[in-house]
Amino acid sequence: MSIARYSTERARAKARAKRARMKAATEKTIARQAGADDTDTAQVDFKAALAEGRLRVVRPVDVAAIRAKTRRRKDGP
Repeated sequence: MSIARYSTERARAKARAKRARMKAATEKTIARQAGADDTDTAQVDFKAALAEGRLRVVRPVDVAAIRAKTRRRKDGP
């Protein structure tokens, strides 16, 4: 197995979501893209998946507020 080495900047650039592109996506384009890769979510019961723990909602964390509350700095204690 080969290992790919990236600089920190390149890894961050590759991992970032293109938020403008996501906001511009319409239901029509999402359906088209799902059809192109054979994704079918019509039969998925999202409420049941949430209740059973197979799906979860991830809320953003305000790291700056946590640091301020705990009096921690980004570069150490």
